[in-house]
Amino acid sequence: YPEFSKFGTIEVASGTFNLNYPLTLTQLNIAFGASFSTSNELVISSIENNGDFSITSDLLITKSLTNSGIFQAEKVYLEPVENEITITGQSGDSSEIANKTKISELYCINQAGKNLVINNAISVGKIALSGSSDNRLSIIGNGIIYLETECGDDENDIAQYLNLDESSLPKIENQYITVSDGQFSSENNDIF
Repeated sequence: YPEFSKFGTIEVASGTFNLNYPLTLTQLNIAFGASFSTSNELVISSIENNGDFSITSDLLITKSLTNSGIFQAEKVYLEPVENEITITGQSGDSSEIANKTKISELYCINQAGKNLVINNAISVGKIALSGSSDNRLSIIGNGIIYLETECGDDENDIAQYLNLDESSLPKIENQYITVSDGQFSSENNDIF
């Protein structure tokens, strides 16, 4: 991932923090009532959002996103530096709750042998998930993904080389999804 100005942790305790340049962070914490916004690229290991987070450029996360506020991002790339990366939205299983953790495009591609953990509810416009043919990406967690568009009709809308365990797989709400080279079972509009 790109090398930008590097910082350890930024804490936004109150008010509004507008970032005007690309940045690499270890941790970003946004308190309840505070807000963070940028139109520049960010590389962040972990985000803990209790306030209002908005980014209109690329966001690369390498460890975790925990949202209990409002989180809105255009493009999120998940590239775990360790074995696992976790996205935690707000608890509940409605689309209204999921829209509080809203990602227009989510990419976790070529992540062979890694685990993507989805907890609670998130909303995603387009999604691309993949491992490799000999070492699949495992999708696990207790969450639900509200997928807003069809998946599989575009080269950027893929789900391939996945390891999907019915007992620990997040639910994906969408009536269209294609998984190639993955093991899954389907019931109605949910992928388990």
